[in-house]
Formats: sequence, C-alpha cells, structure tokens
Amino acid sequence: MKLVSENSDAEIKAARALDRLRWPMKVLASNMLRVVRGAGKAHELPAQMADVLDKIEAYREDVGHYPSDYELSSLISRRHHERTHGDRWADGVDQMVEGALQIAASTLVHQGTQERAGHSELIRGLSAIERIREANRLGLDGRTASEEELRAAREMDYRAAELGKLTRKPRNRK
Repeated sequence: MKLVSENSDAEIKAARALDRLRWPMKVLASNMLRVVRGAGKAHELPAQMADVLDKIEAYREDVGHYPSDYELSSLISRRHHERTHGDRWADGVDQMVEGALQIAASTLVHQGTQERAGHSELIRGLSAIERIREANRLGLDGRTASEEELRAAREMDYRAAELGKLTRKPRNRK
C-alpha cells in the first residue's frame, strides 16, 4: 500500500520551519509587550531577538526564501487566532484590548492619529460592555438583548421611576 500526501516535501519543510519559529516569536512579542507596559524582562530581549533571527535564517535555508509577511503575522497576530463569534462580551473585551494595543504601539512612535484611533476602538469596546451591563441591570440578558429590547426596558424603567413605582426588583448577584 502506498501513502500519498497532499502536501509536497517543500510545503512540509516550510510548515516545519514555520513551526520552529512560532514559539520564539511568541516569547519575544509577549516580552516586548510586557516591557512596553512597564514590566517584562528587557534584559532578555537581545537573546530572544537573536533566537528569532536564527529561526528565520533557518527557515530561509530550508525553504529558499524568508517567511512572508502573512506567515510572520499569523504567528503572533490576535486576528489570526480563534475568536468566539456572537459573544458580545468577548467582542467588547477584544475591541478594548485591540484599542489598547494600538494606543501603546502608536504612542511609542508618536503617531497621534493612530493613537486617537486606538482610543476610539477602546471606547467602542467599553461601550459594548456598558450596554451589556445596563441590559443585565434592567433584567435582560445583556449578551443577547437587541437594541430595541434595551430601549423598551429603559423606557419602562424611566416611566416606573416617574410614577415612583418600581416595576421589578433588581436581581441579586452573588
């Protein structure tokens, strides 16, 4: 019996070389982010950079060219990782994280326009979280409530307050 692979030897070699690069890239990127934040181990950056460069050079020797922009980006970009779609809370948190990362990166190189874009992204994520919390406070499921349901609940809450009557008790949370 003969086993036939759908991937050529060159593709397998490239995938293995990229896999050897994956962890050193993640270690370097995460330490850089921590250093930018004010923590991290800045003294380890040169050795981590050298390790990444060694792996990139090994990739070039194995494959015949350097990894593409997409290949390098896919190793560390948040956009290339699985996300939970349809979860408004997780989407809001992701938006805040991406905004904060944009702010940090733009601040380092004095890109005011990009920094403001990061602030906007962070605030949009925070607004999404605040809408969920408000819906929960109004007795709705904040993760699934539509804007129309939220508006109706706000209106009921407002009218109840105007009449001096509470139409529902706040939910106890433990």
